[in-house]
Amino acid sequence: MSAGRPFEGSPALVVDDDPAIVHLLRVFLEQLGFSVATAGSGPEALAALARRPADLVITDLAMPGMTGIDLIRQARSRGQPGEFVVLTAVGSVPTAVQAVKSGAFEFLEKPVRFDQLRATVEAAMRQRREKAIPVRTTDVVAERPIADPAGAPAGTPPPAAAVPAPSHPLPPPLPAGDAGQTAYGRIGRYEIVELIGRGGMGEVFRCRDPLLGRPVAVKVMRLTTDRPERTAELLARFQREAAAAGALSHPGIVAVHDLGRDHALGLWYIVLELVDGRSLDRILEERHRLPPEEAVPLAFQVADALAFAHARGIVHRDVKPGNILVRKDGTTKLLDFGIAAVQGSDLTLRDQILGSPAYMAPERIRGRPSGPAADQFSLGVVLYELLAGANPFDDETPEGKMVRVLEGRPAPLAAAVPSAPRPLLDLVARMMARRPEDRLPSMEDVVEALAGIAAGLGRRVERYVAPSAD
Repeated sequence: MSAGRPFEGSPALVVDDDPAIVHLLRVFLEQLGFSVATAGSGPEALAALARRPADLVITDLAMPGMTGIDLIRQARSRGQPGEFVVLTAVGSVPTAVQAVKSGAFEFLEKPVRFDQLRATVEAAMRQRREKAIPVRTTDVVAERPIADPAGAPAGTPPPAAAVPAPSHPLPPPLPAGDAGQTAYGRIGRYEIVELIGRGGMGEVFRCRDPLLGRPVAVKVMRLTTDRPERTAELLARFQREAAAAGALSHPGIVAVHDLGRDHALGLWYIVLELVDGRSLDRILEERHRLPPEEAVPLAFQVADALAFAHARGIVHRDVKPGNILVRKDGTTKLLDFGIAAVQGSDLTLRDQILGSPAYMAPERIRGRPSGPAADQFSLGVVLYELLAGANPFDDETPEGKMVRVLEGRPAPLAAAVPSAPRPLLDLVARMMARRPEDRLPSMEDVVEALAGIAAGLGRRVERYVAPSAD
């Protein structure tokens, strides 16, 4: 049992008539190590518990045919020993009392904070284990108070994160290169100058290519899993990034120069164009928001790059401010095709839930096939954030962000930016539509719409025209 998966192998059951909520809760519990079964109704849940009793059951309160409270009562009458946690969107203290009296461990009101849910799960599992230990007659069990359905107040902000150390030990320093910079070892033939970033898959180093005498960015892959199939999956993602981005020659997309393997260090790496610019998330940290005259041309450039990729059958799948670089001349570069997908290819569940939750399209969160429309949704969220200065689906936890995306009720952009032209407000709203079919037909249509809005704002934008193959 690992610290990250404290309940490895413990059986759990998720009961809800909303498949999206079932999906989110299942992924959440699996990350804690639970072996999760699911049910869409009370009768299905009783049948599942008859086949395999569960240590933990998370159930919705209001379901057709049988409420969560009725489920608990019937399960208890049949000898189900596990702990029940009840979730509801229409909670009240009397209902909470009724749920606990019926045998529930806890009652939480939707949308639940997932840090709060984790704390509840941990407490429920402690009680479950204590029940398995004989209790002496002299033991005193205090009555457990019912939690406030509104949830505990948010804690103090976490301390600032330190600069991450590389996960791979670096070789001893090499002599200074021709540019006068000290190189701290090599990755393949590329001389390491400094660590410039770190992501979920590995580190990014500023390096020097001694053969061509140019600076490059080298992204290495971290292979620190104890499961061969997971390692193979990560490697496939890494190679897909190189193949996907390498096939895209566009001034708005970071170029891929090379892909290789350093056998001495035991890692794969991809060599990228080194861009002298700042990410949009850093710009937003400093400026909070951008006026439409600046935000629209930036979004236009990203849309043009995405339209280019979509025309070649490639979907980015992780469009967010941190993956958009802005150079001093105002041009943008889209980077990190690490979870890019070739349209029509098969994807694993892990692939489907990878990405940045607050920018992820609802269909991806639901685990359904996603295409260019998902990139359109993500770009719509980015444009909303550029204009309003806040992400419409922000929350304290990744799971909470997913829930807010699925709810699909962002604050009206007009309230935050009353001066924005109506066509811009309408475009952002349509790009962020919950259903893919309600968005614009293609990214080409987004490009054309943004070009028209930019013209109305007195800004001139130009599309990239790929050179003829002749």
